Amino acid sequence: MVREPMRLEEEPALVDRAKSDPEAFGELYERYCQRIYAFAYARLDTWAEAEDVTSEVFLKALRGIPAYRREQPFRAWLYRIAANVVADRYRRRGPTAPLEDAPDSAIESADIAETIMQRARMRSVWAAVDELPRQQRMAITLRFSADLSNSTIAGVMGKSTPAIKQLIHRGVYALRAKLAVGR
Repeated sequence: MVREPMRLEEEPALVDRAKSDPEAFGELYERYCQRIYAFAYARLDTWAEAEDVTSEVFLKALRGIPAYRREQPFRAWLYRIAANVVADRYRRRGPTAPLEDAPDSAIESADIAETIMQRARMRSVWAAVDELPRQQRMAITLRFSADLSNSTIAGVMGKSTPAIKQLIHRGVYALRAKLAVGR
């Protein structure tokens, strides 16, 4: 059965229903599961951890939905939970991951050495992101891992869009300076 995509204006009613109806929460899960998974995978770089994080995000959302308020869009609230879970996970595991966690498609690549170098560069970039101040780190992560717009990030972080632009600008500038020193 193919469902029609939900219009944005229908979401608040669905969220209100999801506070007491598990099927309504299931619809929210179906709508956002892949997006949250992609966000987690881009940040953590292992499918197993991304699946764990996605499960944890939706479990926290299910437990927290009775207290959810419409001051921010549901999507922003969900990404805030995801960003926090990813940050907790990343702190626990550290900035590097064993090569065995690389996806099979990377190992099957024609140029394994290039894949390894690219992964090492990405790990060093994300390690540098982790050293940024908390607000910059979150803005950078949501912008470049989840590919969220500045206005959506503003909703997630409870800030204005110009403030988000400034956080991202300062974060990128700090990353350029930090990564240039390592060259």
